Amino acid sequence: METEFKDDPAGHTKMAFVIDNRRPVLASVYAQSLEALAAEYTRYISAFHSPADAEFTHMFVHQMRQGSIVSVLEPIVVGALPLFDAARTIFEYSDYLKAIIDWALGKTEEKPKLADEARTLKDMVKILEPVARDQGAQMNIGTVENHGTINFTLNISTTDANAAQNHFRRFMEPAKPLPGGEHKMVALRWYQTKGDAKAKTGDKARIESIYPNPVKVMFASPDLKERMVIAEAQIYHKAFIVDVSVEVVDDKPVLYVVKAYHDEIDLAS
Repeated sequence: METEFKDDPAGHTKMAFVIDNRRPVLASVYAQSLEALAAEYTRYISAFHSPADAEFTHMFVHQMRQGSIVSVLEPIVVGALPLFDAARTIFEYSDYLKAIIDWALGKTEEKPKLADEARTLKDMVKILEPVARDQGAQMNIGTVENHGTINFTLNISTTDANAAQNHFRRFMEPAKPLPGGEHKMVALRWYQTKGDAKAKTGDKARIESIYPNPVKVMFASPDLKERMVIAEAQIYHKAFIVDVSVEVVDDKPVLYVVKAYHDEIDLAS
């Protein structure tokens, strides 16, 4: 999509950041969006060019224009880097942002290489926020070339902005490990026991690092129950350091199988 800033004189390539808003945009939200756009540009330069280039190249607001909310941004090299073509990076950065959005919207299956996963995803959410909260709005990002011709690389609706933000947030949230499987060196506290080494029922315990409620306990060998229950005194005032295998149903533990017993901690002392 092309348009033109007719009064823009010949000069370096710049970035157009345009919000076709339907409602007034909070100044703080717009400022955070611009800040995130500039911060990600710096990370992009550091990751895909060099940290030295990133140190001396910063994104500045070149112009603010009437109509929709239009910011024209320009990378400016502050320092002596005569061989670094900052203007060329605007084309690259626009394509980089498009690749991230396309991935978030499912237009491509391959996840693009991100400059810094945690901070990139966080800033992508901020960049999209002015449009995500304004139903019917649209965000356009592209390049302003010599003599004012604009080539928009990205056109993002409110619906797409919300969908992309949800995608980024799913990756930002730390994955919660399922409780099932092998767990080593965990603290087990008895909830109830049955004083019979051969009994298959009646033993329940809490392992709070896995699940807060009592769960049925079985033993890999009778010797383990002998050591942890029958031969012990004051077992309800102790924590037993054990290796367990956890069986789950609907992501909830239903059985702890004690595989090894390492130590005990006296909770009464």
